[in-house]
Amino acid sequence: MNTELMKNMAADNMLELSSNPYPGRGIIVGTSEDGKFAVQIYWIMGRSDNSRNRVFSTEDGRLFTEAADPDKVKDPKLIIYKQ
Repeated sequence: MNTELMKNMAADNMLELSSNPYPGRGIIVGTSEDGKFAVQIYWIMGRSDNSRNRVFSTEDGRLFTEAADPDKVKDPKLIIYKQ
């Protein structure tokens, strides 16, 4: 696929994503502009107070979610993704 077409597709996707008021969760995978590095972006959003009470953390090379404020957790299985 040519570089110009890829840039246009990426711009179209970002425009579509930016117009969505609640994209929920998503992943974007690609390369840096110079093509030297792999790039991966992942996000999660929350509508409820419980869902917004989570942050990404890392430990021993793992990425997981945990409560930003453990005292505010109402239902941990809905916000804690740790394996």
